Amino acid sequence: MVRLESGSTLIMQAKFLVGILTERDVFRAVASGEDLTKEPVSAWMTREPQSVAPDTAVEEAAQIMRRNGFRHLPADGRHVRGVVSLRDLFAARIRRPPAPACPNADEQNTHYGVIATRIARDRRAECI
Repeated sequence: MVRLESGSTLIMQAKFLVGILTERDVFRAVASGEDLTKEPVSAWMTREPQSVAPDTAVEEAAQIMRRNGFRHLPADGRHVRGVVSLRDLFAARIRRPPAPACPNADEQNTHYGVIATRIARDRRAECI
C-alpha cells in the first residue's frame, strides 16, 4: 500500500474478492500490539466487503460509502475492476472556480458561493 500510495488493497483468492485491507485495518493491527510479522493479512482484513458494479452512478457509490462509513468501495462485476475511494469521489464532485480577475473578484464569482468568495478575496489581496 505504501509503495503504491494507496489507502487499500484488495485480497483476492483466484478471481474472487475475499477481502479488503484498508488504512483503518492497518491502524487497528498496529494498535493491537501483536507481532505483525507473524500475523496473516486475513487476521486484519475486512472480509467479504460490499462492492458495486463498475457502472454504478457516482452518487449511488457515495451514498453507500456514507451510509456504511466506508472510505474505499470495491467495484466489481464478473471481475474486480478497481476501488472507488473518497479521493475519487471528491475529484468527481469538486470543481475549482476559475481564477478571478483583479479587482472585481467578488462580483465575478458570486455564483460559486461563499467558499469561492473567500478564495476570490484571498486572490484579490494578492493583487493589491
